[in-house]
Order: sequence, then C-alpha cells, then structure tokens
Amino acid sequence: MILHYLNTTEMSECEVEKRNVQWFEYEDPRSKRPDEHKLIFHPRARLDRDTTVIRLPSYEKVSKDKALYAHANRVLHLETNPGNARALVQKHGNLDVWLNPPPIPLTTPEMDFVFGLPYARLPHPSYNGVKIPAYDMIRFSVNIMRGCFGGCTFCSITEHEGRIIQSRSKESIIREVEEIRDKVPGFTGVISDLGGPTANMYRLACKDPKIEAACRKPACVYPDVCHNLNTDHAALKELYREARTLPGIKKILIGSGVRYDLAIKDPEYVKELVTHHVGGYLKIAPEHTESGPLSKMMKPGIGAYDEFKRRPPQPRAVAEETRLPRRPSAGVLPLTDGLRHHHVPHRQKPAAQSHLQERKGGNGEITGTAQAAQSVLALARPEKLAAAAQSDGRDGAAGTDRRWREPVDPALQGG
Repeated sequence: MILHYLNTTEMSECEVEKRNVQWFEYEDPRSKRPDEHKLIFHPRARLDRDTTVIRLPSYEKVSKDKALYAHANRVLHLETNPGNARALVQKHGNLDVWLNPPPIPLTTPEMDFVFGLPYARLPHPSYNGVKIPAYDMIRFSVNIMRGCFGGCTFCSITEHEGRIIQSRSKESIIREVEEIRDKVPGFTGVISDLGGPTANMYRLACKDPKIEAACRKPACVYPDVCHNLNTDHAALKELYREARTLPGIKKILIGSGVRYDLAIKDPEYVKELVTHHVGGYLKIAPEHTESGPLSKMMKPGIGAYDEFKRRPPQPRAVAEETRLPRRPSAGVLPLTDGLRHHHVPHRQKPAAQSHLQERKGGNGEITGTAQAAQSVLALARPEKLAAAAQSDGRDGAAGTDRRWREPVDPALQGG
C-alpha cells in the first residue's frame, strides 16, 4: 500500500529541501562593489495540509520532559478542527502511532438515523437485574447534541466528541421523549435532562462555514465569545416549549451544565430555563474566582458569572457548584478571598462525608452542598434564612459560619 502522506523522516536531506524550498534570486538594485555577491533567499513553501503529518515528540521524550508533554498536548488541541487538522504521528519505541485527523461531523439527518435505531433502552440481560447507578442516572434523559467548542484545557470532550456541534432535529428528540414515556419502565413523567456535553450549545455554530473550516483557535468562547459565533438560542427554546407540552410529561429538567457566558447573550433563554426547567436550584460551576487559574483552564473570568447573576430575571435560587483543589498550592491561595467576596465558605468537607450528610438530611436540616447554597443566598434572602442561620451558628446577614472566622489577635481586641 502506498501512503500518500509526506513523512520527512524517511527522506534524505536533499530531497526534503527540494520539497520544502522554492528557489529564487533577488538582486539588490543598488550599486555593488566587485566583491559583493547576489543574495539568494530560500523561503519555505506552504505545505498542503491534506498530504502532510505532524510528528509529535516521542513517547519516551514526553514521559520524561514536562515541557515536551505540554507541547505535544498543545499541538493535539490545535489539530481538532476537521476542516484543517492534520494527522499526528508519535514514535513509541520502534513503532509509530498514527492518529487520524478528526472525522467530518455528522449531519442532522445522520444524527437522527443513529439515535433512531431500535435501542432497547435497558441494561443487557447478562446483568441479571443488578442495580447500575450509571443507568439510573441517564435512563430518563435525552441526548440532543454532540461536541463542544469550549476548548477547556482540563476536558477531553473535544477529543472524543469533536469541537463542531452536531445536533439532532427537533422531531427526532420529541420522538425519543415519547418513546421514553411509552416504553421505559418506571417512568413517572419527569425527563431528567435534555442536553449533552453542554446544555445550551444546541445548534450553535460559526456564522460562516468557510471561516469555521479555516479557524485554528482551540476555543470559540475564550478569552471571549467569538464575534463569528451564532449565540441565538431560539431553536433550543422552541424545543423546550414543545417537549414540555407533550401528553404525559409532567416536567422536563435540564441536568447538563449551562455555559453562562453564552446564556447571557440570550436573556430570554435564561428566563425560559429558570421558569420551567429548573428543579429548585440552578447549578452552575464558576470553577474558580481568580483570573490566573481560570486562564490556565481557558474558562471565562469571574466577571461573566457576576454579569449572569445581575441579569434579570433573577433565578429563584442559584447554587454555586464551586470546585476547590484538594491540595491548594501557592498559585491558587487567593481563592479564599474570592470566595468570601462571593459569599461561599471556602472550607469543604470530604466528598464522601458531604454525600452521606446530604442523604441523611431528610428532616429539613441544612446539610452537605445545601449548606453552601444557603450561604450563597444569605445576602439575597436574609429574612428567610435568619432563623436557620442563627440556629446553625451563623450570622443571618452575611451567612458566615462563626467557626470559619480567622482567629483574632487578643492585642487587637482592646483588652
């Protein structure tokens, strides 16, 4: 088999030079001395992306050198656009690992065909009725799209679903909701999610397909939402409205994460979401409050979150799902001050302990993540939280646990 891709490591130096160099001469029009020579430039030719590959540093090198590892990861992120990505090759010992460019995204009819296949929607019989937590989480949910153009550096969605949004038609999604209603055992009328990798990227894409195919940016929303990105949520709002009016459907919740930097571009979407599709709390993840860590994550600054909170209409309740590092380092220590500013206690209990407390909190007490949520809302709703705050040992006005205050030097207390 003849491989049409160019692999420069298997060519002689002369052959590589012939392929990559265009020879031309330039003669300086100014007067020359007898000993001066003609200038000859060797500009590098523009290589065809369809017939070239990128050779990454070998596995042996990236496993020992953090800088090379970061470089290889950066190259991988840059080669995610199916319109211009190149194949990647990495040496592993005596073998080469070949990574094909991302495939061309599925069209809407192709997505409808895949999701319209006769799935059983039940675990395989070999499980013999064993409880499967992952199945319980998704059995009443509907996947409406694939892909994500967020480009977050800590996330692998782009690598396994692509950066181009691939959306199903509204008719295909409605059919699946009806199928869940009619066929899935235990359905009570509540759809747990209409979403995907992100709740509100359905049918969002670049305004110009040619620009999209040529773009080399790893993210469409960092450092700010691209001016070429269509942020109209009209198709998603129409889907929500039709799905919740289906016979036998009591409630449709949105369990996927909401990109609030996109949501603030369409305030009507926020109103639609919090009015009809939020089960008590709208959970969002600011990830961090400081610009340093956020820039490393390629996430929007905390200003986008503040703007989301200021946008009318205000949600009935907004719970911040703040993710803190297990072992804070010097680079993230300012997080404490940022959390105080946003009224979120910075001390977290272990996840397992918080989970157990949340499960035991059926008698109305504030436990687990609910305690953090109440602290967030203490300033917004002091009259409703005053009693709970006092009984829990917290100040009703600021929602700050007295046990979390920093010790005060007795010399500063005036005796």
